[in-house]
Amino acid sequence: MKVLLWILVLVVVGASVFIVHRFLKRRGPRPEPYFRFLCPHCNRKLHYRAHKAGRQGICPRCKQRCTFPMLPHSEW
Repeated sequence: MKVLLWILVLVVVGASVFIVHRFLKRRGPRPEPYFRFLCPHCNRKLHYRAHKAGRQGICPRCKQRCTFPMLPHSEW
C-alpha cells in the first residue's frame, strides 16, 4: 500500500513540474515599450523602442537626423 502511495506522489509531482515548466516556457520575454516624440525639424509624431533612447535616427518625412530622447514625452 505504501508503494502505491509513493508512486502516486511521484506521478503527481512529476506532472506538476512538467506543467509549470511548460507554462513558464511559453510566456517568453515581455514586449519592449514604444516611446513617442516630435521630430525637432518638421514636428512629425514619431515613435521608437526603449532600447533606442539616446541614439540617433532619421525622420522618415524630412530625412534629418535626430536623437531619440532618454525620457519619453507625455502622451498626446
